[in-house]
Amino acid sequence: MRNVVTLAVVAFGASLSIAAGPATAPSAPATNPALTANVLDAKGLDSALEKLKAPMRETDPLSPADSLKKFKPIPGLAVDLIAAEPDIRQPLCINFDERGRMWVVQYIQYPFPQGLKVVEYDRYIRAKFDKVPAAPPNHAAGKDVITILEDVDRDGSFRKHKTFVSGLSIATSALPGRGGRPRKDGTDYGVWVMNAPYLLFYPDADRDDVPDGDPIVHLSGFGLEDTHAVANNLTWGPDGWLYGCQGSTCTAKVKTLLGDTSKTTDFLGQAIWRYHPERHVFEIFAEGGGNTFGLEFDDAGRAFSGTNWGKFRGLHFVQGGYYVKGWGKHGPLTNPYAFGFFEHMPHEGNADRLSHTFVVYGGTLFPQYRGKIISPNSLQSRIQLSRLEPMGSTYKTVEEPYLVTSDDGWFRPVDLKVGPDGAIYVADFYEKRISHVDPRDTWERGSGRIYRIRPADWKPTTVAMDLQTEPAEKLVERLKSDNRWERTTARRALGDRGSKESTSALLATLNDRESKHPVDALWALQVTGELDEKTLLGALKHGDPSVRAWAIRLAADHDGVELPDSVVKRLTQLAEKETDSQVRSQLASSARRIGTADHAYMLAMTMLQRDDDVADAHIPLLLWWAIERAIGTRVAELDLNGFWLNTKIGREVVVPRLIRRAAAELTEAHQWTLTLLLRDARDDGWRKMAMAGIKEGLSSDFDPARLIPQLKEQFTKSGDLELALIAGDRATVERMRSSMLSSPDKLTSMTLRAMRLLARRGQAEDAEFLLKIASNPGAKQQRLDAVAALTQCDHPAVSAGLVKLYSAKSSDRNLKDGVISALLARASSSAELVRAVESGTIPRSDLSPADIERLRQFEDPAVAALVEKVFGKAVRATDAEKAAEVERIKRLATTGVGNAGRGKALFMTRCGVCHTLFNEGGKIGPDLTTYDRRNANDMAINIVDPSAYIREEFAATRIKTKGDEVYVGLVIERSGDRLTLVDAAQQKTTVAKGDIADERAMKQSLMPEGLLLGLSDQEIRDLFKYLAKP
Repeated sequence: MRNVVTLAVVAFGASLSIAAGPATAPSAPATNPALTANVLDAKGLDSALEKLKAPMRETDPLSPADSLKKFKPIPGLAVDLIAAEPDIRQPLCINFDERGRMWVVQYIQYPFPQGLKVVEYDRYIRAKFDKVPAAPPNHAAGKDVITILEDVDRDGSFRKHKTFVSGLSIATSALPGRGGRPRKDGTDYGVWVMNAPYLLFYPDADRDDVPDGDPIVHLSGFGLEDTHAVANNLTWGPDGWLYGCQGSTCTAKVKTLLGDTSKTTDFLGQAIWRYHPERHVFEIFAEGGGNTFGLEFDDAGRAFSGTNWGKFRGLHFVQGGYYVKGWGKHGPLTNPYAFGFFEHMPHEGNADRLSHTFVVYGGTLFPQYRGKIISPNSLQSRIQLSRLEPMGSTYKTVEEPYLVTSDDGWFRPVDLKVGPDGAIYVADFYEKRISHVDPRDTWERGSGRIYRIRPADWKPTTVAMDLQTEPAEKLVERLKSDNRWERTTARRALGDRGSKESTSALLATLNDRESKHPVDALWALQVTGELDEKTLLGALKHGDPSVRAWAIRLAADHDGVELPDSVVKRLTQLAEKETDSQVRSQLASSARRIGTADHAYMLAMTMLQRDDDVADAHIPLLLWWAIERAIGTRVAELDLNGFWLNTKIGREVVVPRLIRRAAAELTEAHQWTLTLLLRDARDDGWRKMAMAGIKEGLSSDFDPARLIPQLKEQFTKSGDLELALIAGDRATVERMRSSMLSSPDKLTSMTLRAMRLLARRGQAEDAEFLLKIASNPGAKQQRLDAVAALTQCDHPAVSAGLVKLYSAKSSDRNLKDGVISALLARASSSAELVRAVESGTIPRSDLSPADIERLRQFEDPAVAALVEKVFGKAVRATDAEKAAEVERIKRLATTGVGNAGRGKALFMTRCGVCHTLFNEGGKIGPDLTTYDRRNANDMAINIVDPSAYIREEFAATRIKTKGDEVYVGLVIERSGDRLTLVDAAQQKTTVAKGDIADERAMKQSLMPEGLLLGLSDQEIRDLFKYLAKP
């Protein structure tokens, strides 16, 4: 045990204090580290080595005392060092128990599980191991440790350290609480441990911090493919369920080993999940998000998590919600009929990545921060503050001044919790690099720190406590506290012991109109098993919206269980009259779960009539998801021309998706439904909307032979070229095509999908028609669409026509970029492109390095030989050459005088195709507005070597179709039967899943190397002057 010494340091008007630790700093990793033994024989290793490089701090590590001095808290705050190496190493997760002790997970084994070898890295650099590890105690013992820190002197020092369990491998979270076995006098106590692929429970009935035996394995099947994205952050929900997260790059086939073992819950990528310890039920609570590595419940029990995406601070997760994800790398949603998803909370102000986890402050020590987000930013080495502002049923975030910054680049805050005292405790991984599972042994496993942020004039003290042993009446009294930790822990203690003697006091608190936290009493009744029908009905009428919302949620806690008629009646009344948008949001979520399908359907249908919710960010889609689940495959039974059209949500949100689902399945019954829909449409506007839904739902590889004659007739007489093409009506197509050529103004009705359908027929007249559109300067967007469509026309005239179009005198850069993209789509047209460059018809300088790289990817020997002849062998710049170029650009950017006006013009032509800056530019690369653009070194590195580090949401994907087309771009949408990607020329392409012959992640960024080639020194200064504008 180490001695504690206090050192006062003054910095920016705020005090700092440390507990004495090692005087020396950890050693820096080797300059040229060796590969870890786990990966030496892995297939795809070269690709992993290239793609998993990430920026590393160039500064030297500091001792805990010296690092502490580098903190710059805002005036009025102080930072204390609580623990450091060698006592604590690589702290990943911290939690506090009912005795006020801190539980710390030391993630020392990271990044590779002990005893496993990587046999392959897949196209998304997910690691595939040689076996599934056994669960403890039969596992290969690793280095992860769970440690308890205790303040025995009550002076805030946490001097006493005790190991609860060691030898774990890829353990990410530890959480004390009940274990799920039959309760006997509150003795079913222990510690839950997330140790992928397993969720474990270590019994410790006598609470002596020594496990009573081997752990009980409750869940298996969490993925290990990326150990910076594994299942993590166990958290007790207000409802008594155990909640957790999974990050973005892992798979999951979760099996409940103590419940129904006959099925698994399969999902790919990020999700919030929950598990009921007594019922042994596992559920996905919400799907999607960033690389989810944290979960927070606020005072009202709303769920939030941070994100690794730029431009945002996090997500507000509602029950049953589907959220945005990286569609290329992380796959589709589990529901192929979701037909939509929720985005991050909109954010205002600085949004430098990343805020992967955060707390919504609920303590009493910092009243000025109550209800605000406090997040650790491990990439920027700071602790930041954002406020939540209501936006309908959800929120937006607004950045406020940072709380603590640091000049020590090794400061890597990865977790942050509010302690029992209201202070903010921070886990610092203290690492040169923090992102991705690099096979190189660059990890500093010997360091780690834990800090406390507090008011500068507050003396750290703790109070001896043990809420597990307190009488029930005192725990109920604690539910009135303004300190959320106190209320949460008291509620959990009541639930852990299954306390019945507290029921009357809890009911009194719930029904007391003066109670500040009545929802805590409702939660306590739930976790103690005392929430009956009468109490639930009263809660559904409560004056506090959070109580009503949670009463709705708890009523549907058992998914699919039929509810009493009295509860259904009250829910229906709320659907008609509820005034609070968040209560309506929960009602829409719960409509998907309650009772019978008929009850769920009628409840959602009642809510459809609330036209004021049509603009809400969540409610309309929640209602669609409820209706979609309730009707199942019965879409064909619905009258889509019925009362739906009298409501805004029905007309604008639900019915278009019902049509899309019917078109996607397209059984004979569905076809009759669509036939009647088109035949009986009330007006042309509705008919056009119906046709749009049908076209959206039909697969791009749809076989017209499946159409019943009646629907085919409706398609033919619709006046819509696309539907006529789908119906295979040659005469109508020819008539409409002739009409468009004779009246060019009619081309505005020509859709890209219709052009693609024409192109796929591969006939000479179709190719000629599309080339004529592409050659028409007055056609504007249609000519770009025609060029994009021609990628799918396998006719000899296409390549020559595109080259001719390019060589025509035109200043339309978008058109020329589109032509090059189209020529790059097939081996045959790529050969034509190379020959055009060889002959001088297309200037070689017009092809970007990325274009040339795509040419080299064709496996056709003739094309490869031609590319080598014209462009030479592929020679990439060496690391030394790139470093020299970075220095040259940095020198130019930081010397001399630039002109921001001229720089903007350069940005728009060189960078703005993909990147947004100040709300101008493209969106397939990161928005640069929130980046540290004044850092010339970092900007130069990203420009010179854009593939060195690619954010996962901007990773490019290469698709090769069965028709020999090749597309490279960013996947912006993925559903069950198709995906859509956009390339660097802003061309969007939708490919049916059945048409894909090969899909792989690209090693290279869509952003080409050599972006600044051809620019003069002064032009580089101008560009960087514009980039650095505040």
